[in-house]
Amino acid sequence: MLRTNTCLEMVRKLLSGGSLVSEQLARNAAKVFPNLINLRCIYGLSEGMGINCSPGVDEINFTDIGVPPPNAQLKVNFSLTSDTNNFLVHVDHSLLGHAFA
Repeated sequence: MLRTNTCLEMVRKLLSGGSLVSEQLARNAAKVFPNLINLRCIYGLSEGMGINCSPGVDEINFTDIGVPPPNAQLKVNFSLTSDTNNFLVHVDHSLLGHAFA
């Protein structure tokens, strides 16, 4: 849509799941959807029984995955030398004995 200079003004909210959205892609989406009020990159493992992190309701943030829901605990393992980074999730409704990474 950037190539054709098409704007979709009626789109106000975007949701992405399953993969990281790069900052450049998010900024391009903001150009294509000029009335965008919410761009959410949802992180949640199927084993976690739902959403583990998300930004605020009316928030467009290009670099932050947001905050955990109530009654959830997250531990982020970020490594500058690794190709993969992990986070561990504990929520009251998760399956007993499961650790998520």
